[in-house]
Amino acid sequence: MRRSSRIVGGVAVAVVAWAGCNGESTGAGNDLEPAEATALAVQIYAFAVQAAFASVPTPAAASPPAVAAAPATDIEPVVATCPGGGGTVTVSGMYEQANGGYSFTLTQEMMDCMVTSPQSDMTYTINTDPPLTISFSYESQSVYSFSMMGGFAFTGEGVSGACTIDLSFTAPSSVSGEICGVTLST
Repeated sequence: MRRSSRIVGGVAVAVVAWAGCNGESTGAGNDLEPAEATALAVQIYAFAVQAAFASVPTPAAASPPAVAAAPATDIEPVVATCPGGGGTVTVSGMYEQANGGYSFTLTQEMMDCMVTSPQSDMTYTINTDPPLTISFSYESQSVYSFSMMGGFAFTGEGVSGACTIDLSFTAPSSVSGEICGVTLST
């Protein structure tokens, strides 16, 4: 399994599981239900990780702790077409591998990016505002953390608005922060 699939999958499962248990949206000026907002945030995160890791080498499978840290690697800006049928996502950042683990920090900008929500099958046009900052640190399958901060404006059939994201996740199941005005806490 590819590294980006594990990262996206682990965070997506935690956040979507939370969304399925939550109540109504509390965000002002936000026409999205909590599960829909969360599904969009997961899609936005997935695009960033997949685009960024298309150019990053895969870390060694089970590097022993005695292995010296590799120097930090810049992730050159990657511009990709959004998989929903239009717009672009630009991702850049830093990747580092050390002692069998790795970490990265990404900056993501979406311009007129078409995103289809797996929650409703509705297609939205997304523009990040401000750009998203995504950080991830991985030590093992049970020890990793993730954060995403920034915002996005969205338009869809009969809905439009803007959302901020300030989200943190620590394995195995600690989620905290806010997506589109909805408070997350486990």
